[in-house]
Amino acid sequence: MFFLSLYWLISPILWILLPVFAIFNTKIRHHWLHERSSWKEALVRRQEIGDRRKAVLFHAASAGEFEQLQPILKKVDRSRYFVLLTFFSPTVFLTEKETALADAVCYHPFDFPWSAWFFFRKMEIQYYIITRNDIWPTHLYFAKKMGIYTALINANIYRDSHYKSGVLQGIIKQILVNFDLICTGSERLKNNLI
Repeated sequence: MFFLSLYWLISPILWILLPVFAIFNTKIRHHWLHERSSWKEALVRRQEIGDRRKAVLFHAASAGEFEQLQPILKKVDRSRYFVLLTFFSPTVFLTEKETALADAVCYHPFDFPWSAWFFFRKMEIQYYIITRNDIWPTHLYFAKKMGIYTALINANIYRDSHYKSGVLQGIIKQILVNFDLICTGSERLKNNLI
């Protein structure tokens, strides 16, 4: 909890600096400028077609993660589940925002306490599924507190430095205990996580 408290302490500073980062980074700028409007469009879709279905949020940071999600997305029973797909990278967001594999697509919120709480509450998310390693500690914490089922699929912590460093190991452990389910692609990756 110490790590998360420290992380939240610096959140307002990062929020203030975000427009500055956006000046120098086109991807951050596009995300920052279009995040809210993409949420609104997704919320309208949720209210129009999916308000009775359970909402499942699938998050893929970029194109590679989205590729890994596609076989799963194809198997989801869309008559029972409203599929909300979030991306962090504008590159994949712009090319896949009309994908037939989801009911709605939007940007994943930046990892601030106020945006995590607001986003989950407004979208009435019941399942939060992340692929690979684009894990947002604040979103994960709020998902757990709000009773949202969380899963990490294709978990991939492969570098020795990630799981052998005492400090990093402690931080990663604090984050990973918030998942209800973690799936890896191999025994080696599973052992790294254990």
